[in-house]
Amino acid sequence: RASEELSQLSPDDSLPKWRKQVRQTLDDLLDAADRIAQAFAVAAVNLAQRRDAEARTVDAFRHDAATGLAGRAEALTRWNNSCETAESPEPRAVAAIDLDLLREVNTTAGLLAGDRLVAVIGELVRSEIQGDLVARAAGGRFWILPQSASAEEIGGRMERIRQRIEATQFMHASGRLPVTVSSAVVFRQPGEAAADVIRRLDTTLAEAKSYGRNRTFLNEHENPVPLVPPELSLAPTTVSL
Repeated sequence: RASEELSQLSPDDSLPKWRKQVRQTLDDLLDAADRIAQAFAVAAVNLAQRRDAEARTVDAFRHDAATGLAGRAEALTRWNNSCETAESPEPRAVAAIDLDLLREVNTTAGLLAGDRLVAVIGELVRSEIQGDLVARAAGGRFWILPQSASAEEIGGRMERIRQRIEATQFMHASGRLPVTVSSAVVFRQPGEAAADVIRRLDTTLAEAKSYGRNRTFLNEHENPVPLVPPELSLAPTTVSL
């Protein structure tokens, strides 16, 4: 009878109590190790995905996919570096071009037409600014970091862009769209912080808009002044959005 009872026991039932405890402990440790390994695997995947997302975010700030131009972060980085490493006593300049009525275009023709308009303006600015950095700062605003320090030359470039846009008919199914730009050129003064120059750029651009839009303003010292428009002979063109 004892042999029959013994044969009915499971392998664990036939082991001493301490061996059962050891086996259970080992099983628990193996389960815990497996869970830890799985957790590390998930964490590694999440970390890789997070790094990819961060890299895409940084790239999005440094490169504007909609226009193919540099992004705001790239422009700021280069501007800050140029101010820190400038050896020339001549003041460095930064310029801005901003669509005057982009919100109205978006309302009238739709966001897709507005995006197309921004891309067209970005390409036009890039075609006129050879060798200088052109970046999309935000919305319909573009920054230019010109290599020249001549107010006459930089102002002339901004005016040519402004007048080219003024002479272009931007057409949509809803009709002709009111498209003009305001521009500003600001010169950095000795010892002036890079961020302060950008603030003056925004102020000068706002002055150009409050003056009636479709203007170019210069700020070589403290007060922004309107640039006298040169008489350019530009052939009218038509762009369909």
